[in-house]
Amino acid sequence: MGKKKIKVVDLSSTTPSEKKHHKTAKPAASSTKIDSKLSDNKKALTSEAKEIKKIKAKNNQEIVKTIKKEVEKETKKKKKRPTKTKSKRYKAIKAKIDTNKFYPADHAVDLLLSIANSKIDETVEIHIITRTDKLIGSLNLPHGTGKQQKVAIADEKLIDQISNGKIDFDILIATPQIMAKLAQVARILGPKGLMPNPKAGTITDKPEELKTKLEAGETKYKTENKTPLLHLTLGKISFGKDKLLENLKTLITTVALRNIKKATLTSTQSPGIKLDLDSF
Repeated sequence: MGKKKIKVVDLSSTTPSEKKHHKTAKPAASSTKIDSKLSDNKKALTSEAKEIKKIKAKNNQEIVKTIKKEVEKETKKKKKRPTKTKSKRYKAIKAKIDTNKFYPADHAVDLLLSIANSKIDETVEIHIITRTDKLIGSLNLPHGTGKQQKVAIADEKLIDQISNGKIDFDILIATPQIMAKLAQVARILGPKGLMPNPKAGTITDKPEELKTKLEAGETKYKTENKTPLLHLTLGKISFGKDKLLENLKTLITTVALRNIKKATLTSTQSPGIKLDLDSF
């Protein structure tokens, strides 16, 4: 094989026109095409991004419009609901009560009995605003409440019944030993206020003894959760003045005047009658 000849170009010896030729050499055609394509692609992507942005904005506007329509519909529905108006009977009863007056205990009971003209034997209640939002205790009314309380003692059979949704009692008593098993139905009893607990006095080593007391009329009371309110039953209109007044005085003494800020006497279908606490 013959040797290859290599030509060496000495730019220093070239003429100015030749140097100019070397410096201003044009880029390859293929490189120009690639740059052009990249530019076109970039423009296409930018255009597509703008289009997507427009679509999103339009969709958001449609969603906002839909939500506004739904809100307007609900608002119209609420406006169409008729407001409850008190009956003529209720208005006539309320006219007999001075809402700015605080009545002595015996006058309040007299007034309550005089305005009770319902066909049913109305339940008499007292609503108390306490001076603390944590007031717990038990109450034994001398004439009961007029309602027989169903008291049950927790055992394995009863726990099975509760698990199946059968609850046929007003108060549930438990021994400390059964509490671990009773915990499995706490999610059912808790919301109903039926779960035994030490504060309510429904956990005891002598369940039969406590059951007898509760069935005889002992009432457990507790202020509402984080609210200084007590709602207690005093009896029935059919009890008459003497029994209701005796129950009322026993209740006020048990809860203690120092714990009571305000108290209102009422029945199932009557307005409230403010009590003069100094009369106790």
